[in-house]
Amino acid sequence: MDRKRLYVATIAEDCVQLAAEYGLGLEFDEFTTAENMDGDAYIRVKRELESKLNVSDRYLLHAPFAELCPAAIDPLVAEAAWTRYQQAARIALEHGIKKMVVHSGYIRGIYYPEWYREKAAAFWRRFLSDKPEDFQLLVENVMDDEPFPLLESVELTADPRCRICLDIGHAAVHGRAPVTDFISSFAPYLAHVHLHDNDYSFDRHLPLGQGRLPFLKLLEAIEKTAAPTYTLENMTARQSVRWLLEQGILK
Repeated sequence: MDRKRLYVATIAEDCVQLAAEYGLGLEFDEFTTAENMDGDAYIRVKRELESKLNVSDRYLLHAPFAELCPAAIDPLVAEAAWTRYQQAARIALEHGIKKMVVHSGYIRGIYYPEWYREKAAAFWRRFLSDKPEDFQLLVENVMDDEPFPLLESVELTADPRCRICLDIGHAAVHGRAPVTDFISSFAPYLAHVHLHDNDYSFDRHLPLGQGRLPFLKLLEAIEKTAAPTYTLENMTARQSVRWLLEQGILK
């Protein structure tokens, strides 16, 4: 893995040091909490984001996610998702950031797969209609218990700017299928991957090698079918960088 393809999430307390030391990109999580896009909080958090813009030469922005779903059944809830995603996109573009991560919002038992697939695709087509040609929307699995609702929604969106962000930790905890099934299913649209470890029981965002996930096998499967970028999503990420170096994965 070329380090030019590796990012570190700004939830990591050591993100700035690692980006500078190893030449990594940054994935901004400052606005994953929606209220940070409003009022005085926005001024403060925007300043925090801008203080990191000279650390690297490449960035992603993670949009807010709590209670947001592109396929929300209540029109008012769908409008809230629209408003928040548009705010996040404006912030990203104002800072020259052309890649934005969003959560799929799919939850089995709340949304029928057919409903989710059709409604999410229509939402993303409309969302992307006024975005720059080089903008990229990365839709991430979270509570998704299988790959197909998310996969099919991206297929139906039918826009090359809409791609998938595979979160390996989420697939391990919430998936009824093996993580390798998510990898093989997502492969044609896989553009980004979130890396963090756990023990299959809870989404703990552990450093790589601190849980039970077989990352050597999983990363090999990914690299055989795609060449995505990656983000380390840990509270402290140095141990994950060290693991990637020790395993001879990070070049």
